[in-house]
Amino acid sequence: MSPRPTPVTGVNDVIRLPATAAAASAALRNGVVIDVETTGLDAAADCVIEVAALRVREAKVVATFTTLIRPETPIPAVITELTGITAGMASAAPPMETVAAELVRHLCDGNPVIVGHNVDFDLSFLSRSHDGFPPPKAQALCTAECARALIPRHEVGRYRLDRVAAALGMQQRPRHRALDDAWTTFEVLAKLSARA
Repeated sequence: MSPRPTPVTGVNDVIRLPATAAAASAALRNGVVIDVETTGLDAAADCVIEVAALRVREAKVVATFTTLIRPETPIPAVITELTGITAGMASAAPPMETVAAELVRHLCDGNPVIVGHNVDFDLSFLSRSHDGFPPPKAQALCTAECARALIPRHEVGRYRLDRVAAALGMQQRPRHRALDDAWTTFEVLAKLSARA
C-alpha cells in the first residue's frame, strides 16, 4: 500500500505528497521550489525578510523569483548574523504586499507541486503574508521528509538541508539565503528522485 497524501495543518487545504522518490519525480515535472528567510521561527509573530522561488518543469529550472522583503518588525541581530541580511538591506526592499501578487503568480501558475525543505515552515509564513496563498488543494512536498524516508540516518545524522546536501555528495551548500537555499533544495530534490 502506498503512502497517502496528508493535509498540511494550518495552511488552507494544502495536501502534502508522500515522501517518496516518485513524488519527488512528479515535483520535478511540474513544481516550484521555495525558501524563505524570516525574522524568527513563529509565523504568527515574525516576518519574511527574503523569499525565493524556482519554477521547475521537466527537471529544469525555467524561471526564478527572489527578493528581499521589508519586514514589519526589526531584524534581530542573531538573524543578521545567520543570514547576512541587515536592517539597511531590508529597509530598501519592498513590503510583502507589493510583491505578493507576483510571488503568488509565480508559485501557482499551472498548479505546480510546492517544494521546500521543511515546507510547512515556508508555507506558514507565506500564507500569513498573503490571503489566498497557497490555493486550496495545492500539493506540497517536503524534501526533509523525503530525505528521512530515503536516506538512512547513519548517513546524514540530522536532516538539515546542509547535512542532506553533504550526504548526497553535493557541492552546492545552503547559506541561509533564500535563493541559494532554494537551489540547494532543487538539487536535493533531483537526487532524491533518483533513489528507490
